[in-house]
Amino acid sequence: MRLRRKPDTKLRGIKRTSKRLADGSVKVFLYHRATGLPLDPGNLVESYAAAEKRKRPAARRRCRTSYGFSTARRPTPSSAKRRAINIRGS
Repeated sequence: MRLRRKPDTKLRGIKRTSKRLADGSVKVFLYHRATGLPLDPGNLVESYAAAEKRKRPAARRRCRTSYGFSTARRPTPSSAKRRAINIRGS
């Protein structure tokens, strides 16, 4: 049984995939989960930091003004037509 050495630092968000090669050996590939970039096992911390820098910034939240609420709740013309047809039809 092969024992793995415990890492000095705990990095979260690493995807490990293994691939069986033609000669029968198994190779492990490491990827950054958020970006999908491959990580170098020899320089894991440096490649992880580079992948973290390339991560997209968080999406901005919509502005919560009265204008934003009024446009978000305004019915579209197609939904108004459907509502009118449903009222007349029943």
